[in-house]
Amino acid sequence: MRIGWPSGWNPLPAKGFARLLSKVALVGCALSVSVHLITLLGFYSKAIFNFQMGLFVAVFPMSLPVLFAQERLMSGLSRRNRVRLFDPKHNSRIREKIILGNTPEWLRKLFSALLYYFIVFFVVFTYRTFPNKTTSGLVEVQMFSIGAGVFYSAIAALLTSYAGTDHPLTLDEI
Repeated sequence: MRIGWPSGWNPLPAKGFARLLSKVALVGCALSVSVHLITLLGFYSKAIFNFQMGLFVAVFPMSLPVLFAQERLMSGLSRRNRVRLFDPKHNSRIREKIILGNTPEWLRKLFSALLYYFIVFFVVFTYRTFPNKTTSGLVEVQMFSIGAGVFYSAIAALLTSYAGTDHPLTLDEI
C-alpha cells in the first residue's frame, strides 16, 4: 500500500542534487581505481600520492548527503522496526533492500566487487606490513586508492537509490 502524500509536498527532496552527487562519486571511484591500477603497475610519484590523498579526503564531505539520504530512505519505518533491522538475528537483506532498492544491478555488483577486493587487499597488506613494521609510499597509495574507490561506489549506490525513490519504503512493501 502506497502512502498518500499531500499534493505539492515532496517527501524526498533534492533528487536532482543526489543524481549529480552520485555522478561525482562515480567519477571519484573511477579516478581512485585508475590510481590503484597505475600503482599496481609500479608507477609512483609524490604527485600521484597527493592526488590520491585529495581524492580520499574528498570522500568525507560527500558522506554527509549520504547520511541524510539514508535517513530519508528509512523514514518510512518506525523506531522499533529500525532497531529490529540492525539486530543480527534478523535478516540484514531487508535493510539492504530498503536502502539500495532502486540502485541499478551493475552498481551494486561494482560496490560488492570493490569491497571484496579491498578486504583481500587489506589482509595481504596487513600480513606483509606488520611483521616488518615498514611500508612504502607505493603500498600506502594502493591502500588509500582502493579504499576511496569502495567509499565512492557506496556513495554512488546509495544516492542513486535515493534519487530513484518516489517515497520511503515500509516493511509491508518489501
